Amino acid sequence: MRYLFRLGKADSGREVEDTKPWMPLGKVCMVAAPGGTGKSTFLAALAVSVAGAVETISGLRPLGHGGGGARVLFVLAEEDQAEVERKVYAASRGLSLEQLERVAENLWWFAGAGKPVRLYEPVERRHDGAAYSDNVQTERETDFAQALTDRLNDNGPTPWNLVILDPASRFTGARDENDNQGATRFVESLEALAGTDCKPTVLIAHHTGKGKSDAGAEAARGASSLVDGVRWVATMQRWTCENADEKAPRAIAVNVNKSNYTAEAPAMPTLWLRMTAIGEGLGTRLARETAAEAKERAEYAKGRAAAKDADAKDAKAAKDAAAKDAKAAKDAAAKEEAELAKARHTATL
Repeated sequence: MRYLFRLGKADSGREVEDTKPWMPLGKVCMVAAPGGTGKSTFLAALAVSVAGAVETISGLRPLGHGGGGARVLFVLAEEDQAEVERKVYAASRGLSLEQLERVAENLWWFAGAGKPVRLYEPVERRHDGAAYSDNVQTERETDFAQALTDRLNDNGPTPWNLVILDPASRFTGARDENDNQGATRFVESLEALAGTDCKPTVLIAHHTGKGKSDAGAEAARGASSLVDGVRWVATMQRWTCENADEKAPRAIAVNVNKSNYTAEAPAMPTLWLRMTAIGEGLGTRLARETAAEAKERAEYAKGRAAAKDADAKDAKAAKDAAAKDAKAAKDAAAKEEAELAKARHTATL
């Protein structure tokens, strides 16, 4: 099995033996995250990395690193041309002229906002001009899917190694996201793209279900057969800790939750990222978290835990003091009542 990326430590001058396989080549894969986490920004970084044969995220090394790169088809179905260009520009910041030339040659992108990008669509079954009423649904490949296939079968000087479709919901022809049969049909369409001449990885972006971002691969929204059908799943989520406030570090964790070709997906190290703006109107980019930033995050969590413990101790002390005051007041009231009763008894005598 060949892998599109290998993950190692940041800035370590590592050899292959010091890295772990990350995302198989020629298979259907998925990145799932809540909305607004930075999926599209992350995918842009992966696209530029493969096209330019360069580490856009330190430690995440593409296949053929330092070589001529490979072709990438990057389809953002919810963005217009200007926004796609901003994302690619942001992901390409800091590259050399030679690397930028490779990216320009190998990266093909398509802005799909407002355009039909489904891979298949239902076809009404008819006989003698009348529609069947047996609820049997058939599908046909769309013109867009055929155009993708034709493009991927157009062999050039460099192979197609990566196809990115973002987000999955725009490309499926299923009417119900929870329909397992429809999700399986969608995976089949993706497998057909992965089976074109160059056998590229087909990577889809998907949203996680509400309140399920920490549920691993099963956090992906909709039918379970989608997660079952893809061969590799990574999830992204914003880091948080108990008792966090608005000063919490804005870190993003990327975890491999499913890998059908390695026995170590649960043991795969977390890829920690930080998002930064590169200038007004120029978009944002993701970078590997530095050792100093990781230390900051750990110290923040430790500080918030200490603050929580201190708050708990203060609350307990206040509760104990209130209980003590209440007991003292009760005892005083009882003593006063006893003295009044004694006084009344003496007066009676």
